[in-house]
Order: sequence, then C-alpha cells, then structure tokens
Amino acid sequence: MPTLEAPKKLTVEDLLSPSFDPAILDAPLNSGDDDSELSGEQLSAPSSNLIVCQYETVNHKRNKWALKLKHGMMHINGKDYVFKQATGDLQW
Repeated sequence: MPTLEAPKKLTVEDLLSPSFDPAILDAPLNSGDDDSELSGEQLSAPSSNLIVCQYETVNHKRNKWALKLKHGMMHINGKDYVFKQATGDLQW
C-alpha cells in the first residue's frame, strides 16, 4: 500500500525563494491522498455484495440493529439497485 506524505507548510521564506514554483498553489487540495492511486484490490471489500449510501439513523439493542438509509446504490448478487430510502433490521 502506498504511503502518504504530510504536505509541507509554506513559509514566507519559501514564497520569496527564487526556486519557488507558483504552480504548486494551483494543485487541488488533498490531491496527494486520492484513492484513485490505489488499485481496485486495495479498495474493494472481500464480499461481492456492496451498499453505498447515507444513513439517517442506526439503532441497536444487543444483537439487533435497525437501519434507515437514504440516497444509495446496492450491488447484490450481481445486480445493481438504486434507492431513495431503505429500512433494514439486522441480527449480528
């Protein structure tokens, strides 16, 4: 896995230096930590089923979970689904 470097903070001396390149100021913020640099194997979960969404609430008592999800996409058993709202009850 690639390692990420902390960005260097610019000082006044850096800005006034003759070797300073102003093009680095135009670089997108956090461009050094983009996930696109990682391979698909490093990003994917071990399962072929995947849900990507926002959540409204997640509650649990003991081993029972109640979920309210919104604005999501699912890839389940080889098929893709898009939803506006979803609810679920899980036992873990």
